[in-house]
Amino acid sequence: MKINRVHIDGFGKWHDQDFNFEDNPTVVFGHNEAGKTTLANFILSILFGFADGRGKNRFQQYLPKDGTAYGGSLTINQNGQEYTIKRTKGKNGGKVTITDINGHHKPVSFLNQLIGPLDRDLYRAIYSFGNQDLITDDLDQATVEQQLQQVGAVGSQEWLAQSNKLAKQADELYKPRGRKQPVVKHLKEYQELRGRLADARDQYAEYQQLQQQVQSLTSQQQRLATQRPDCKQQVAKLEHLQRLWPVYQNWQAGQQKNQLRHEMSDETIAKVQGLQTSLAEVQRQLKANQETVARLSGQQAGLANEQVQDYQNNKVKYQQLKDQLLTLQMKMQNQSSQQLADWQREQSQIEERYHRQPLPAPLGENDLFKLHTLLETTTSSQKAPVLALSLVGVTLFIIGLAVHTLLLTVLGLVIAIAGGVWYYWTNYQSAKSQTAAIHRFGKQHGLSAFPTNQWITMQADLHRYQELQRQVQVSHQATVSLTKQFQTLRQQLPRFVQGSDDDALINNYRQWLVQIEDQTQQANQLGRELSREQKQVVDLQNRQSTMEKQLSAYYQQVDVHDANEFSHYLATRAAAQKQAVTQSAYDQQLSDQDKQQLARYDNEADLSQNLTAAHQKLAANQQQSEEIVTKLAHLKVTIEDLVKNGTYSQLQQEQANLETVIWQESRQWLTYQLAIKWIQHALQLASADRFPKIVHQAEQFFTTLTNKHYSQILLNDEGIQVIDDHQQTYQVEELSLGTAEQLFIALRLGFIMVIADQLKLPILIDDGFVNFDQVRRHKMMAILNQLAANQQVIYFTADERALNWSAAVIDLNKCE
Repeated sequence: MKINRVHIDGFGKWHDQDFNFEDNPTVVFGHNEAGKTTLANFILSILFGFADGRGKNRFQQYLPKDGTAYGGSLTINQNGQEYTIKRTKGKNGGKVTITDINGHHKPVSFLNQLIGPLDRDLYRAIYSFGNQDLITDDLDQATVEQQLQQVGAVGSQEWLAQSNKLAKQADELYKPRGRKQPVVKHLKEYQELRGRLADARDQYAEYQQLQQQVQSLTSQQQRLATQRPDCKQQVAKLEHLQRLWPVYQNWQAGQQKNQLRHEMSDETIAKVQGLQTSLAEVQRQLKANQETVARLSGQQAGLANEQVQDYQNNKVKYQQLKDQLLTLQMKMQNQSSQQLADWQREQSQIEERYHRQPLPAPLGENDLFKLHTLLETTTSSQKAPVLALSLVGVTLFIIGLAVHTLLLTVLGLVIAIAGGVWYYWTNYQSAKSQTAAIHRFGKQHGLSAFPTNQWITMQADLHRYQELQRQVQVSHQATVSLTKQFQTLRQQLPRFVQGSDDDALINNYRQWLVQIEDQTQQANQLGRELSREQKQVVDLQNRQSTMEKQLSAYYQQVDVHDANEFSHYLATRAAAQKQAVTQSAYDQQLSDQDKQQLARYDNEADLSQNLTAAHQKLAANQQQSEEIVTKLAHLKVTIEDLVKNGTYSQLQQEQANLETVIWQESRQWLTYQLAIKWIQHALQLASADRFPKIVHQAEQFFTTLTNKHYSQILLNDEGIQVIDDHQQTYQVEELSLGTAEQLFIALRLGFIMVIADQLKLPILIDDGFVNFDQVRRHKMMAILNQLAANQQVIYFTADERALNWSAAVIDLNKCE
């Protein structure tokens, strides 16, 4: 059976919720209180019924707090057909409705066919477990066998129910320490009745004499009864011999057998064949190891090149050289190429600003002062007389106009004109002299190519330009020094390392060191592997030699020399055994005792004569017994007549009636007990062949989970023991918590795999591996993947590492 989908109408925190389990295996992930346990209990409740709400079960009902409908459904797949199992609130675990894909209803008994003989407790004991279940698990051989009888035998549930019913009926009749059971009460009454009857019997004198006769006849009757089984046994034995006489004749006729010249027991042959198989395996392993040695030798030779040898000889030097190169590279990187580019770019900007390259040197303080003085010099000292003369002329001209004096007017005009001409001439001569001085200054300081009005303003740029030139020069000098150092170190590098530039060379050198170190480590690792494989080759050769000597000794026992001749011997032996099959069939029908007894008779007539005599002896015994019975009946009637009142007769009748009742009740109780033992024995026989398979499968799982540290599991009435790879035996209590959990999981999964041919139900695991380390968790997940190939696996967990498992995931955190 496989669960495809789950729909919850209302169960605990879930209401109107759907889950898809079509992928297998499925991980149900969720944090604490996300609803994992609620979902698992819902699945169990749909299959086995809701909790009844009595006692502790009232906390297992998961009744919805919001008043929604209680229950839900599972959509399952059984033998390729899809069915929906719906359970709602109701009596006796809820009302169950089962429909197929077409909506046709199935009877409730169909659910019992799906889950087989399991109830909720047995399902949880086998298919559903969590970390707490593993901690408290207590298995022994009786527990496993009981579970196996309930699940592994066809119709076991009905037989176990019948056994329980018979046990209950037997306890109602009799219990060793009971007081109210009928047999106990009647036995007590019988003891009391015997006492009363003895008292009444003493009242009759004649009764004693008659009783002696009864006793004598009873003794004869007992003697005849004792002899009768022997007579019957003799008759039965002779009749049995008479039926076997034809078989005995055929057996005697075929006594001549073909005998092999050399006999070897089946056990020895099994040893030889086991040695042959082991020898073949050793030879296969030896060949594989020799091929591995050849391969490793070739790989080792390939790694032992000139570069590896050079590195091993100069390892310390090359490591120091790497450190020196990295330090030098760091210094070269500190010579910031970006800063140099910024400086050069700023130089270019200054040159472009003045359209010259290179620019002149900046002026010193004295020259700058001189330039300021030169540019600020004026002709104010020469301009004063000229201006005074012109002023006089203008005054005279005005006065002459005022007084209408022509001479004064002309004189004032001439004086003014003369003053203007003089002013022009003096300015021209002064400007000419100043321009010549500035030209000489500009030529002297390289400023002639620039406008005069920029000479002073450009001094800041010239100072910055000069500083930039100095910084660029210093940077170039440092770069040259580091380059020389790098060239010195470069000459010390191995010739195997090349590079297009300095950085590439350093990177290639570092990569070469990593590669050559890796090759060195590989060479060392190959050397260790080669030594190990060579040792294994020697060990296998020794084992091969030992096995060949052992086989040779066995071959000599049957006078053969090799495996081919031994195979021919086995064929000859098989032919001889085949010839003896018919004789063996006769021999199997005759026990040794039959042969001895039949050998006493010369022929069949002699045997028949003895059989007739035995029949006659038995008939005489039976006739004498019948005569004694008749006499005893007459004596009992006489004794009864002697009793004058009814007390003694009544007590005898009560005793006889009570003896009959006790006999019937005892026989009924014994019938119940024999039936119970028969059912238990039949179930044991029905499931006996599965128990070793369960242990064997569990051993395989346990070996895988413990990385082959433990190889064998011993399961008996006293509990469980395990044997490790050193053949040391441990009790479960001596194991670590994680290993003990792995043992119980292996037993459960072994049980599940062995009974899978009869019953396949979903496996529900609730955080069952919290005490496993990472390696064993991965192995456990691999085992669950193996189980998921034939059986549904649903793993509930809060461990986020399970999300990396290659399985479908239902994230309950996203369903809230």
